[in-house]
Amino acid sequence: MDCLKCSLIVVLSACFASGIAQASGIWSDNCPGGARGGAFVGPNLSPGPCIIGFPAGIGAPATATPTIENTAAGLDFFMNGIGMVYDTSSLDQGQGAVYNVTVITTPTWDPTVKSVPTFLGLTGDVQIPDPTGSLNILLTGLLGGPIQAINITLTHANCAQCTLAIPSFAMQAPAVTANESLTLNSIGRVVYRTGTDTFDGAVPEPGTLALFFAGLCSILVRTGMKRLARCA
Repeated sequence: MDCLKCSLIVVLSACFASGIAQASGIWSDNCPGGARGGAFVGPNLSPGPCIIGFPAGIGAPATATPTIENTAAGLDFFMNGIGMVYDTSSLDQGQGAVYNVTVITTPTWDPTVKSVPTFLGLTGDVQIPDPTGSLNILLTGLLGGPIQAINITLTHANCAQCTLAIPSFAMQAPAVTANESLTLNSIGRVVYRTGTDTFDGAVPEPGTLALFFAGLCSILVRTGMKRLARCA
């Protein structure tokens, strides 16, 4: 996946190097058996699987298994990450399921900060073997607004098996919370495994900010538990 600017990652890396990261936050989901969530001390957390449906006959339940990955916040930056294994391959044709998970971190901002460059990234591998199956993915990121969103609907026709790598760049106002939310709405047999769906933001120094917008340093790869940057 190309097209993401290294300058933001350089700033985030500097934040960790300076030791000011706060590896904590709040998470929640809408697990049908009982909503889960609470405060966590990260940067990573594995809440475990949520059962989101049962087939009409005998069979394993459908599950959504979220992970919170590389999540931290501090002065003038935040890093939110949601991993997911969403598996409804045991369900019947036409059977629906819905799942949502949200991660919130609490960055702080210098009083001079008026806007924050933010990045929202949707990644992962999707399989829809069901000819009538579909999956709608909505990933949102909200700092102080305006909200960022990536919204995509996949079917057997356009994604029997496909890989997602969709970036979104924006400028948002600073705020005391950074909210990332992933909503999955499926029909039939679907499997979705993310890399890490991310919502990041940082305030670079003026020179780095110029690079960020000029695109002089351009490749970001975020997979699994890692955030890697390569500069041309």
